[in-house]
Amino acid sequence: HGTSTGHGPGFRKAKCFACGQDDHMKNDPKCPMYGKPQHGLSEEEVKLVSDKAKELYATMPERKHIPDDASYVIMNGNKKLAEYCRHCNRFTKGKSAHSTKEHKGNRLFKYVSPAPAGTTTAPAPAPGPAPPPAGGNLATFPSHLDPATVPVVDRQVHFQDPLASYDFGTMPTFPGHLAQTDFQRRLADFGLTPDTADDEDLFWIGLNM
Repeated sequence: HGTSTGHGPGFRKAKCFACGQDDHMKNDPKCPMYGKPQHGLSEEEVKLVSDKAKELYATMPERKHIPDDASYVIMNGNKKLAEYCRHCNRFTKGKSAHSTKEHKGNRLFKYVSPAPAGTTTAPAPAPGPAPPPAGGNLATFPSHLDPATVPVVDRQVHFQDPLASYDFGTMPTFPGHLAQTDFQRRLADFGLTPDTADDEDLFWIGLNM
């Protein structure tokens, strides 16, 4: 396939949007309007637009809540100096002044309807009580006692029955979790001895130790 250069017979030259000539684009340095403001306003008028825009911004809703048909215009006598466009998010000035409805560009900013008056966001629920420590609740000292009056055992004390025989020898089988002398005394309370007590007696007495 061959490569063609140049332009076909139906080619239309681009027209400069700044000066209207058709032999260059508006960003071409040879354009008589190159580097000059396109709005055509004087410095005094630009300052007036800037000051008035600050006042209007303070009264306008949030950008997304500004409807298409809203009109915010800055005038100087009978001359329109600027108009607000939601899509441009600014007051467009002079020759380029336009409203949101009149916007011609492809960059659009979507309108969002504001919430009905009186609607409020539900408050977050109050935090619940803090969980107990991992080890469970710690015991607290009774409030009605004075710690200074409570005796404290600060050494190990070993108690020994001077009348007891600690030589177990050969003994009959009985509940192993009971001390031998205590069990013998309990048997004696019921008129029994290890030799006369049967398994049922031993079991019942063991439960009632």
